[in-house]
Amino acid sequence: GGEIMSGIIDKKAVGATQGGLVHIIANDFGYSRVTLFIDDIQKIITKFLMNIHVFSMGIGDTVADSDTLKYVKQAIEKSKDSVDEIIRKAQNNMLDRLPGMTMKESFESQVNYVLNKARDVSGTSTQKSLNKCNNMKAMVLSGSKGSFINISQVTACVGQQNVEGKRIPFGFAYRTLPHFPKEDYSGKSRGFVENSYLSGLSPEEFFFHAMGGREGLIDTAIKTAETGYIQRRLVKAMEDATVRLDGSVRGATGNVYQYLYGEDGFDATFLEMQKVNTTNFKETHFVDMFSTESTYAVKKDVVSDQIYKLLCSDIELQKILYDEYDWLVRHVFDSYNPEDESQNVVNRLYRNALAFPCNLQRIIHNAINMFYSPVGDVSPYFILEATKDLGGTNELLNVLIRTHLSVKNILTVYKLDLNGFNWVVEAIKDKIMSSRVAHNEMVGTLAAQSVGEPATQMT
Repeated sequence: GGEIMSGIIDKKAVGATQGGLVHIIANDFGYSRVTLFIDDIQKIITKFLMNIHVFSMGIGDTVADSDTLKYVKQAIEKSKDSVDEIIRKAQNNMLDRLPGMTMKESFESQVNYVLNKARDVSGTSTQKSLNKCNNMKAMVLSGSKGSFINISQVTACVGQQNVEGKRIPFGFAYRTLPHFPKEDYSGKSRGFVENSYLSGLSPEEFFFHAMGGREGLIDTAIKTAETGYIQRRLVKAMEDATVRLDGSVRGATGNVYQYLYGEDGFDATFLEMQKVNTTNFKETHFVDMFSTESTYAVKKDVVSDQIYKLLCSDIELQKILYDEYDWLVRHVFDSYNPEDESQNVVNRLYRNALAFPCNLQRIIHNAINMFYSPVGDVSPYFILEATKDLGGTNELLNVLIRTHLSVKNILTVYKLDLNGFNWVVEAIKDKIMSSRVAHNEMVGTLAAQSVGEPATQMT
C-alpha cells in the first residue's frame, strides 16, 4: 500500500472525473476513506513542494527560441498576404460565394479561416518548442491551471478579437479606429492581434482587446441572471418528481414519468463506464472440446484434472456451452431491429461504453489477488447457473456479466477456484443492490440542478 506502481497522478487521475481515483475509492471503500486519501495526498504534495521540488514560473518560461519566433513571424506575414489576396479578389468581383452565404459573409468566413489558421500554426509551433521542463507547460499538462491556448497567446500570438461573434465592426465612418484608412478590411484593422502578451500589444491592438474583454464582462454579468432563472424554472417544473417504493418515478398526483428511474433504477453516482473487447470473440468465449481445432479447446494444464475430464466427457455440457455462446453472439452482435442501427448492442455497449454499477474487471482482479489458484477449478454448470440472471431484468448488464464471466474466461484466463468465483458473484450482487436509487429520492430537483449547473459554466 502507498506505492505508486506506474503513471502520473494528475488532474485526470485525481480530479472530479468519472472513473477517477476519488470516484473509485468512494465506490469501493466509502467516503471516509476518500477523506483520508485527499488529506494524505495533500500532505505528500506539500512536502514535495517544500523539500524536493519548489515550483515557480517566470518570464523565462514564456520565451520561445529564436527559430520558433522567426517561424511564427513568417506564418503571420503569410496570412497577411493571403488576406490581402482575398481583399483584392473581392474588389475585382473574383471571389467565390460559399454555399448558404452572402458575398460579404463568404469574404468574412475566408478571412477568418486564414487568420485563425495563422494563430493555430504559430501556437502549435511554440508549444512544441518548449521543453518538458518548462513550468508553464507543466501546469497545463498536469491540469492544475491553464490551457495550450494560454501558452500560444503568451508566447506567440494573441489572435483575432471578436465582438458579437464577428471581427471588430466599423464604429466610426467606415473604419474601426482613426488609426486606419477608411474601408480597410485587413486583419490588423479589424481586430487581429499579431503580437503576443510577452511582446506587448500596440495601442490599436490594446483597444481591440479591451473591446473583446468588455463584451466578455457584460456577457458574464447577464448570463449569471439568465442561467439562475433557467435553473429556477427547471426546479419548479420538476420538484415533485420522486422515486416511489415500487421504483417508478412519479409526480405529486401519482402520474408516472418513468417506470424505472433512468430506465435501469441505478443511482448515477455509483456507475462507471465500461466496455467489452469484441476482438477475437470466438477464441475468447467459445469452448469446443470435440473439434479438431485446438483454438477453441480448453488446454489441460490450465484447469484442474476433474474439470478437464468433465469437459472432455460430458456431451450434454458441450451442447449447453454451444447454446451459451450462441446467446452471447445473438445478444452482442445481432440487432434487435435490423432497420435501426442504433439498437445494435455492439454500437451501444462496445463502441460507446455504457454506465454500469459494478466494475467487473476490478472485481475479478481483486478476486485473483485474494484467492490465488494455479488452475481454473469451477464446474462449468455452476458458472452458467450462477451468471444466468445475475443482472436481473437489465439485459445489457446481463450481456456484460455473461461476457466477462464466460466459462472459458473463468477457467483459462482468470483461473478462479470455487471460493474466488463465489466471491466475485457475491461482490457483483452486493454492488448491484447498493447501487439502486434510494426510495423517495427527489430526482426531479436533482435532474434540474444537473442541467442548471453546467448551464452556469457555459460561455
